[in-house]
Amino acid sequence: MGPRRRVSPSLAFSLLAFSLALVSCARPDVELTVDPPASLAVSRVGLRVWDTEMRLVADHWLEVGEAEGQVAFPWTVPLRAAGEARWYVAEIELYDADLCPVRRAVVSGRSGDPAPPLELVDTGMAGCAAAFVDPSGGPGGCTEESPCADVDGTLGQITRDGRPEVVYLRGEVDHVARAAGGLVLEAGRGSGEAGAPFILRAWPGTGTPRVRTSAPEDGVVRFCCNVGAGHHVIVDGLDIAGGARFGVELNGEQARDNVVRHCVIHDNGLDVRAGPDDLPQQRGRRDAAIIAFNDATDNVFEHNVLRDTGVRGPGSPAELPGVGARVGNGATLRDNLIVGNSEEGVQVSGGVGDVTIERNVVCDNAAGGIIADRGARVRHNTVAANGGTGIALEDAASRTTNNLVVSNGGVGLSAPGQGDGDWLHGNGDGRSDGDPQLSDLPSCVVTLRPGSPVLGARGGDTPGAR
Repeated sequence: MGPRRRVSPSLAFSLLAFSLALVSCARPDVELTVDPPASLAVSRVGLRVWDTEMRLVADHWLEVGEAEGQVAFPWTVPLRAAGEARWYVAEIELYDADLCPVRRAVVSGRSGDPAPPLELVDTGMAGCAAAFVDPSGGPGGCTEESPCADVDGTLGQITRDGRPEVVYLRGEVDHVARAAGGLVLEAGRGSGEAGAPFILRAWPGTGTPRVRTSAPEDGVVRFCCNVGAGHHVIVDGLDIAGGARFGVELNGEQARDNVVRHCVIHDNGLDVRAGPDDLPQQRGRRDAAIIAFNDATDNVFEHNVLRDTGVRGPGSPAELPGVGARVGNGATLRDNLIVGNSEEGVQVSGGVGDVTIERNVVCDNAAGGIIADRGARVRHNTVAANGGTGIALEDAASRTTNNLVVSNGGVGLSAPGQGDGDWLHGNGDGRSDGDPQLSDLPSCVVTLRPGSPVLGARGGDTPGAR
């Protein structure tokens, strides 16, 4: 192995900013070492880091080489954090000469804990066709140097030829879907296939793109509908808001094998009554930050923020519908922050169930935390300060494992099936396994403090998400 490379000046500054946001600056709490095989030709390295509240605090796309400001391998990145027991998520991506993300690794944990080794996974994106979108661009070739201006028009421009595609949206600007129905991902226009996915994602190093609609639509980003719905799609790193009912909608049996990750999906479920004679929206209407229904199957939702669904306008009723996530049919919901929604945090209903809900923080939702009427595996979640029951499972085949359920208004855990290792405290039923010593529950910062009795409490395992 060669000598470790120093971090470029711009990167060092951002990582210092990250350190101020998150255990003492006296030492690197986490060191990530990137050392891909010599046979892998890498043109750029992407680094994204999120803090406890899942804010993007570092975002870089660096060239590989020996010049000043470039990266050479092996490359070691020190991450520092200020404040005890804070949480971080870091992602490394390696890009080939076509600007395809060909390797990817994600690590997370409490600051101060040893970092796990990076496992660079093959993404299947080698040889992709890439397009770049910037609203200030023009009718160019959708290249990095000459981006296209319109996300709607760009979706159908890349010829698939059986290869994967990636569309990069510039960050910190609005990308407005002007067509009726929102930004629709469908067959022939924003859809992939097994082994050749379609990726709609943030342009690395530019921050978070904001996806909006020009007028209120049911959904903002829609895998729609039924036989024409998009499948084998990855939506990555977007800010999605303003849907009359949904932020992200997956609708129909062809809406399958999709991934939504690293997105902030907020302020959907609007009150869009046009006049005083229109009926108010009612609770139970199925508005949600994310919804997967009508046999949408085997979709993955990971490391998203799902918040503030059910947005009141002037003269709105006291209660509006709004759930963080409504899923079923083999969905996986993991590592998400689900907070402040006007109904439940998570609902599982319809279809065959078989849903995995793991390592989520479900906090401060107006009704229950996690509610499931079909088969669900609910494990290592932190469910805290919700208005109703913490976790309610109606199916005896469902199982709870090592969840941390704290300070919910109703019963902590209601489940006819098996449970193992769950830790309950301060819920409406009065059961207490002891104060878990969360960092800042009123702010939904639920990382365990260093002296928490929950750490390693269940046979060396630790209940909860963090």
